[in-house]
Amino acid sequence: WDGSTFNGFAGNIDSARSDTLLFWKGDSILGAENYNNYWLVDAGFDPYRRWALQEDNSVMSQDTADLFDITRAAFYETETGNPGYIMPTGWIP
Repeated sequence: WDGSTFNGFAGNIDSARSDTLLFWKGDSILGAENYNNYWLVDAGFDPYRRWALQEDNSVMSQDTADLFDITRAAFYETETGNPGYIMPTGWIP
């Protein structure tokens, strides 16, 4: 997706009030026991409508980053619920 259209995902200027993607660090860093958290930033105007790493104070866009690796655990926390959303197929056999 791109940061200008959120397709039903909820963003906010407060990371605690936006949708979040969590990736288990233990899959890529030996002994790690926490997550990389990405939140949907939405200040209501570009360029501050994007997915960003929660610990990044510069709020750099992660919209084009390859985050979903086949060997990593990922979780999605929705702020408002999105029961009709179906993740698109990444490939067609």
